[in-house]
Amino acid sequence: MPKITDTYANAYACCDQVLMETGKFPTIDAIKTRIGVNSPNTINNAIKAWTQAFAERQLDKQSRPDIPPCLLEGVEQIWKLAALEAEKIYSEKEVAFKNALAESQKTIEQQQKALMQLGVQVEELHADNGQLRTKICSADALNTEITQENKLRQEQIAALETQLISKEAHFLEQEAKWQERQEQDQQWFARRLQEEKTFIEQNWREKNQRQQEAIQSLTLSEESLRQTCVSLSRDHKKVTEELKTLQKTVDKKRRGVLKNKRFPKTF
Repeated sequence: MPKITDTYANAYACCDQVLMETGKFPTIDAIKTRIGVNSPNTINNAIKAWTQAFAERQLDKQSRPDIPPCLLEGVEQIWKLAALEAEKIYSEKEVAFKNALAESQKTIEQQQKALMQLGVQVEELHADNGQLRTKICSADALNTEITQENKLRQEQIAALETQLISKEAHFLEQEAKWQERQEQDQQWFARRLQEEKTFIEQNWREKNQRQQEAIQSLTLSEESLRQTCVSLSRDHKKVTEELKTLQKTVDKKRRGVLKNKRFPKTF
């Protein structure tokens, strides 16, 4: 048995989806496109296992007596066998009866001719006539038996027709349940798609909101930095002016010192 991985499980589950959507058996390309994983060996093993399970389910359905196609085939075979058997028995009995009647008629004619020709053989002809009557009674009894057998066959056929009608009603009920289940599955898929759509839209809105908040935060940070730069520029300008003033003061003091060195004070 192949090792069951996430790819194998997803590919196996996707086989039913491919069959329902396309009406065809799954292929490696069809499964690969849906699960988004390119692993031909794993997908091929999953398809083989699914195909074997599908075939076993179909064989199991065919082996059960509640499957209408099998019942229809069996009823048709029984009907044909019953009709052939009845026709065969009736034909044989009919031929035998006609032969017996023909033979009896021929014998009667011969006896009548013999009676007309030989009056002395009247008793013998009466005996032969009695035998012929016995054969006719036997033929009548045989005809009655054939009629009863035919009636029994008709009753059996009627019972099979009643059973067939019951199975057809059961099949229609199962078909209605299957259609109802299919409609429920379709509604579930539609609801699931709507939920996925709502979830994606909500995630997008939340992401967009976070981006807007980040942009706003960056905008505030930029404004704060700009104000800081302005303040630093002002401080720099102020410090520069103070340095210039200080430089002027230093230069003035330096010139005073030089002047005093050139012209020293007298005491």
